[in-house]
Amino acid sequence: MKTSYGLEFDTVTEINPEWSDYDKTIAGCHLANARVVIVDTEYGQPIDNEHDLEEIYRILEKKKTGHTKNERHGRKRDNKEIRVRLHHIDRGNCTEVWEVQTEKGKPRRYLGRDDGYGPKEWYTLCDAPYGYCERDCHVREDLTLIVCDKDWNEVLRDGTDRERFPESFPSLDEACNEAWSWYTRFFGYEYHDRHISDVLRTLGRRCDDIIRTAVETRTDHYYGRTVSCFMDEFIGYDLSHEQVRDAKECRLRKAREDYDEANAYYYKLKENEESIRGIELMLHCIRQQIRKMKR
Repeated sequence: MKTSYGLEFDTVTEINPEWSDYDKTIAGCHLANARVVIVDTEYGQPIDNEHDLEEIYRILEKKKTGHTKNERHGRKRDNKEIRVRLHHIDRGNCTEVWEVQTEKGKPRRYLGRDDGYGPKEWYTLCDAPYGYCERDCHVREDLTLIVCDKDWNEVLRDGTDRERFPESFPSLDEACNEAWSWYTRFFGYEYHDRHISDVLRTLGRRCDDIIRTAVETRTDHYYGRTVSCFMDEFIGYDLSHEQVRDAKECRLRKAREDYDEANAYYYKLKENEESIRGIELMLHCIRQQIRKMKR
């Protein structure tokens, strides 16, 4: 078979044990997306070029069904399902690293999802979970991702087809910020002065701890790279002095914003100590948010 650019390729169904670790990782991504390994005919190695792979996936799909996805107007899709659970969050690359459930004895595979705010895209990863976690190619749209807890119990479903999944679930930062908004109101309305003062003291100590704590840097002899951590949180590999400084300043700025927000709310509360109408509705909303966070 051949692409429009003249690249000749073949497909195999198993990973060659003589391939390098990188090629095996690429092959695992192919199996997750196309159920076959796509090999460069000339070199006999898995193809890792994202643009070539997108065209090849369309070629394989048309060969299998007689139509590409865009040609199957109204046709029922044979959606494949895989289970994933969160492995860790790579803050340096703004990536959530998700482990794919595989059969016992099979190579482990990992997917990535955008962390932070904005659109959430799913893609395959190379050199995961503890390497560079480089993005390879987007997860195909007919794949359904069953998002699980740590014990592989289903929590929700997601995917890249925005017709079936119009909006992905929020990132950890988004969920925490939303919960914090309700959290401050809960303490303010339910417990008033004493408890909101405790929150302010906690946030104040958080700011002091960030100022006093230094970024820890160590050498990862296995991978031959420098690892930077701050307050037991991984922040990146091989960071420059400016990047290390920015990482610390970003966390300090966020802590100060949280403190200022809580402090402003405290004084607003002090100005109006009358009973709050609709407190039961407020508490009901808070309980719903807490249940979401527990999931």
